[in-house]
Amino acid sequence: MDIDLQVLAKQIKMSDRALARIESGDSLPYYNSWSIQHIMEVLRFSDSEKKMVADYIDVMKKIEKMVQKYEI
Repeated sequence: MDIDLQVLAKQIKMSDRALARIESGDSLPYYNSWSIQHIMEVLRFSDSEKKMVADYIDVMKKIEKMVQKYEI
């Protein structure tokens, strides 16, 4: 499915720049964040897809915390 970021950003009432940061991996919001919930709603994610997103974000947040411990 090809999604235009500007169109999606308007649908979820988010700036296209902020959405682009999520899409590029520069920003990892929490699963329960307003933006992630609205993205999944607009894109009609199934329950299993939502679970995968929640698991992915959880693991990535844990990795992020581990890496921060070792940064100088």
